[in-house]
Amino acid sequence: MITQFEKLSPREKELLLNAPVLVSIMAASFNNHINKRSAADAVKLAHLRTFTAVPVLQPYYKEVDKHFQENFELAIDRFVHDDVVNMAAVRLEMENVKEVIEKLDADFAGTLRLSLAKYAKHVKRAEHAVLESFLIPFEIHGLTD
Repeated sequence: MITQFEKLSPREKELLLNAPVLVSIMAASFNNHINKRSAADAVKLAHLRTFTAVPVLQPYYKEVDKHFQENFELAIDRFVHDDVVNMAAVRLEMENVKEVIEKLDADFAGTLRLSLAKYAKHVKRAEHAVLESFLIPFEIHGLTD
Protein backbone atom coordinates (compact mmCIF):
# COMPACT_ATOMS: atom_id res chain seq x y z
CA MET A 1 0.00 0.00 0.00
CA ILE A 2 1.19 3.48 -0.84
CA THR A 3 1.08 5.46 2.40
CA GLN A 4 0.08 8.71 0.65
CA PHE A 5 -3.04 6.94 -0.68
CA GLU A 6 -4.36 5.79 2.70
CA LYS A 7 -6.92 8.57 3.08
CA LEU A 8 -8.19 8.36 -0.50
CA SER A 9 -11.37 6.65 -1.62
CA PRO A 10 -11.10 3.53 -3.79
CA ARG A 11 -12.14 5.61 -6.85
CA GLU A 12 -9.44 8.22 -6.11
CA LYS A 13 -6.79 5.49 -5.76
CA GLU A 14 -7.93 3.99 -9.05
CA LEU A 15 -7.69 7.39 -10.75
CA LEU A 16 -4.13 7.90 -9.53
CA LEU A 17 -3.05 4.42 -10.55
CA ASN A 18 -4.51 5.03 -14.01
CA ALA A 19 -2.85 8.44 -14.40
CA PRO A 20 0.11 7.04 -16.42
CA VAL A 21 -2.40 5.27 -18.68
CA LEU A 22 -4.27 8.53 -19.32
CA VAL A 23 -1.01 10.43 -19.80
CA SER A 24 0.10 7.73 -22.26
CA ILE A 25 -3.08 8.04 -24.30
CA MET A 26 -2.76 11.82 -24.45
CA ALA A 27 0.93 11.67 -25.32
CA ALA A 28 0.57 8.86 -27.88
CA SER A 29 -2.25 10.69 -29.67
CA PHE A 30 -1.28 12.49 -32.83
CA ASN A 31 -3.88 14.00 -35.16
CA ASN A 32 -6.55 12.28 -33.09
CA HIS A 33 -5.06 8.79 -33.63
CA ILE A 34 -2.94 6.61 -31.34
CA ASN A 35 0.68 6.35 -32.43
CA LYS A 36 1.45 2.63 -32.13
CA ARG A 37 5.16 3.13 -31.44
CA SER A 38 4.45 5.64 -28.68
CA ALA A 39 1.83 3.32 -27.20
CA ALA A 40 4.31 0.42 -27.11
CA ASP A 41 6.89 2.70 -25.51
CA ALA A 42 4.39 3.69 -22.82
CA VAL A 43 4.03 0.05 -21.74
CA LYS A 44 7.81 -0.38 -21.53
CA LEU A 45 8.24 2.89 -19.66
CA ALA A 46 5.61 1.95 -17.05
CA HIS A 47 7.69 -1.11 -16.20
CA LEU A 48 11.00 0.76 -16.24
CA ARG A 49 9.66 3.36 -13.82
CA THR A 50 9.31 0.67 -11.14
CA PHE A 51 13.06 0.93 -10.59
CA THR A 52 14.14 4.16 -12.35
CA ALA A 53 11.68 6.57 -10.72
CA VAL A 54 12.74 8.59 -7.71
CA PRO A 55 12.61 6.33 -4.65
CA VAL A 56 9.46 7.93 -3.20
CA LEU A 57 7.54 7.05 -6.40
CA GLN A 58 8.85 3.51 -6.91
CA PRO A 59 6.04 1.91 -4.83
CA TYR A 60 3.53 3.93 -6.89
CA TYR A 61 4.97 2.75 -10.20
CA LYS A 62 5.13 -0.85 -8.92
CA GLU A 63 1.38 -0.68 -8.33
CA VAL A 64 0.84 0.98 -11.71
CA ASP A 65 2.91 -1.69 -13.46
CA LYS A 66 0.82 -4.56 -12.05
CA HIS A 67 -2.11 -3.73 -14.33
CA PHE A 68 -0.73 -1.15 -16.76
CA GLN A 69 -1.02 -3.24 -19.94
CA GLU A 70 -4.56 -4.35 -19.08
CA ASN A 71 -5.64 -0.84 -18.02
CA PHE A 72 -4.04 0.68 -21.12
CA GLU A 73 -5.99 -1.68 -23.37
CA LEU A 74 -9.22 -0.93 -21.45
CA ALA A 75 -8.58 2.80 -21.79
CA ILE A 76 -7.98 2.44 -25.52
CA ASP A 77 -11.34 0.62 -25.75
CA ARG A 78 -12.97 3.37 -23.69
CA PHE A 79 -11.44 6.45 -25.30
CA VAL A 80 -10.62 5.40 -28.87
CA HIS A 81 -13.49 4.80 -31.27
CA ASP A 82 -12.90 3.89 -34.92
CA ASP A 83 -9.25 4.94 -34.51
CA VAL A 84 -10.26 8.43 -33.29
CA VAL A 85 -9.31 9.46 -29.77
CA ASN A 86 -12.02 11.11 -27.67
CA MET A 87 -9.61 13.66 -26.21
CA ALA A 88 -12.37 15.56 -24.41
CA ALA A 89 -13.15 12.47 -22.32
CA VAL A 90 -9.44 11.85 -21.64
CA ARG A 91 -8.93 15.47 -20.57
CA LEU A 92 -11.95 15.30 -18.26
CA GLU A 93 -10.55 12.18 -16.60
CA MET A 94 -7.16 13.92 -16.25
CA GLU A 95 -8.90 16.85 -14.53
CA ASN A 96 -10.25 14.33 -12.01
CA VAL A 97 -6.69 13.02 -11.53
CA LYS A 98 -5.41 16.56 -10.92
CA GLU A 99 -8.07 17.09 -8.23
CA VAL A 100 -7.00 13.91 -6.45
CA ILE A 101 -3.30 14.83 -6.68
CA GLU A 102 -4.18 18.08 -4.87
CA LYS A 103 -5.34 16.00 -1.89
CA LEU A 104 -1.91 14.41 -1.46
CA ASP A 105 1.04 15.61 0.59
CA ALA A 106 2.47 18.64 -1.22
CA ASP A 107 5.96 17.15 -1.71
CA PHE A 108 4.62 13.83 -2.99
CA ALA A 109 2.10 15.61 -5.23
CA GLY A 110 4.80 17.81 -6.77
CA THR A 111 7.07 14.83 -7.37
CA LEU A 112 4.22 12.87 -8.96
CA ARG A 113 3.23 15.80 -11.21
CA LEU A 114 6.81 16.20 -12.41
CA SER A 115 7.17 12.47 -13.00
CA LEU A 116 3.95 12.31 -15.03
CA ALA A 117 5.07 15.29 -17.11
CA LYS A 118 8.39 13.58 -17.87
CA TYR A 119 6.52 10.36 -18.61
CA ALA A 120 4.34 12.18 -21.16
CA LYS A 121 7.34 13.82 -22.78
CA HIS A 122 9.10 10.46 -23.13
CA VAL A 123 6.05 8.75 -24.66
CA LYS A 124 5.42 11.66 -27.03
CA ARG A 125 9.01 11.60 -28.27
CA ALA A 126 9.12 7.82 -28.86
CA GLU A 127 8.35 8.15 -32.56
CA HIS A 128 11.15 10.63 -33.14
CA ALA A 129 13.72 9.44 -30.62
CA VAL A 130 15.65 7.05 -32.85
CA LEU A 131 15.96 9.48 -35.75
CA GLU A 132 16.77 12.43 -33.49
CA SER A 133 19.40 10.46 -31.58
CA PHE A 134 21.07 9.47 -34.82
CA LEU A 135 20.98 12.89 -36.48
CA ILE A 136 21.37 15.07 -33.37
CA PRO A 137 23.08 13.12 -30.57
CA PHE A 138 22.77 15.97 -28.04
CA GLU A 139 19.94 18.19 -26.81
CA ILE A 140 19.30 21.49 -28.56
CA HIS A 141 16.79 23.72 -26.74
CA GLY A 142 13.67 24.15 -28.86
CA LEU A 143 14.62 21.42 -31.30
CA THR A 144 15.12 18.21 -29.33
CA ASP A 145 13.49 19.09 -25.98
